Amino acid sequence: MIQKTAVVKSTNGLHARNAAQISSYSNTLPNTKIKIRDPETRQEADAKRILSLILLEKLKGTLLVVEAHGEKETEAVSKIAGILDTFDI
Repeated sequence: MIQKTAVVKSTNGLHARNAAQISSYSNTLPNTKIKIRDPETRQEADAKRILSLILLEKLKGTLLVVEAHGEKETEAVSKIAGILDTFDI
């Protein structure tokens, strides 16, 4: 299992557009389980489910942990953290 922290940098927080990008990318990795969680509130989302991500309702500046287990876990964590760390999508 690989973990990486990321800060939500989008002005609108974790919204539908970046949730869709995360979900779409995650679904290209069928043999990798990917979770995004807020260590402060302990909320967790399945990165392959867009609604799960949107329901996290995370604002700009929120620290999140991206966890992946399976094939291409390092690539998955880096890519998703990169989406979260992008200023505005």
